Amino acid sequence: MSKQSIKRKFIPGLFMSPWDVFSVASREANPRDLVILRQIGRGLYAPSMSPFPLKLETYLRMAKIPYQSVHSFKMSSKGKTPWIQYNDDDVADSAFCVDYLNDKFGVDLNANLNCQERAVARAFEKMVEEGTLFWSLVLYRWVYPVDRSLMLKVFGFSSYWMWVMVSYVRNMAWAQGSGRHSQQEVDHILEGDLRAVSDLLGDKMFIFGDTPSEVDCSLFGFLSQYRYNMCGLKPEQIIETFPNLGKYCDRIQSLYWPDWDDKITHGEYSGIGPYTVIKEEIFRP
Repeated sequence: MSKQSIKRKFIPGLFMSPWDVFSVASREANPRDLVILRQIGRGLYAPSMSPFPLKLETYLRMAKIPYQSVHSFKMSSKGKTPWIQYNDDDVADSAFCVDYLNDKFGVDLNANLNCQERAVARAFEKMVEEGTLFWSLVLYRWVYPVDRSLMLKVFGFSSYWMWVMVSYVRNMAWAQGSGRHSQQEVDHILEGDLRAVSDLLGDKMFIFGDTPSEVDCSLFGFLSQYRYNMCGLKPEQIIETFPNLGKYCDRIQSLYWPDWDDKITHGEYSGIGPYTVIKEEIFRP
């Protein structure tokens, strides 16, 4: 990996919100005809602490699209991560990235699904990405009174900035609605959602049989957080009550992430901050 400085002065007191620590990217020269996957550093025990970069990177591997991961605090034009660059195009939001790549590279991981299966896949994808599986992750990471030393470590935040983030995210969760539930109520909803995923999966290799589809990328991105990146917390305990989900995560990891151990920090600081960029070697599936 190589590191290079970002010429941007970091003055916490002048930012309007905690997210202003993360700058919006300017256009820079990239290799032609290569997907650049922009994300925010490797995770402790899964390749990202966020489910969305892991979803998108798993998709790239399933679709056999070569790419280069670039880690920094630079965000997309929407102020979000992950995002991709391909030649002269910048694409924000993981869902739009998948749509773009499907069109650009002629990929369709859903080719084997019938209309009803496509409908079920979309419903489960939205349940996972916009429902309690997402918000429970947010609440446990930033709001609930749990040990946050891992989050401090992976992003290199100070205790002050962790406090600022907690306050900011608590307000977001309250506005969305999940933050109004008790921790026990959120756990109850999470357990119901995981049971639904477990029931749909059954004893199949992937959600719809022996061939992976796009929904498997989304599910793996989220379930991996609970299985690998939430050590000792209630969500980890809940997912362990569904053995087929654990085997599902381990299976996708084995099939598409042979370099898993090289893509995690093993509990150490990721090296990413407001001043650094880390460029990985090109991955060619």
